[in-house]
Amino acid sequence: MSDEIKQEIVSVASVMAGKLVGASIDTARQNSLIEETLKEMGEDTWQN
Repeated sequence: MSDEIKQEIVSVASVMAGKLVGASIDTARQNSLIEETLKEMGEDTWQN
């Protein structure tokens, strides 16, 4: 395998890893916003 191909694979893997990390952060942030909203609305509403 040529060095050029190896570098291309590393570049693609880095971009994919960055997207996965970004998606994880977005998901965690989204979950915390949902938790905050539910608490603000009152837990009694959801525990019928």
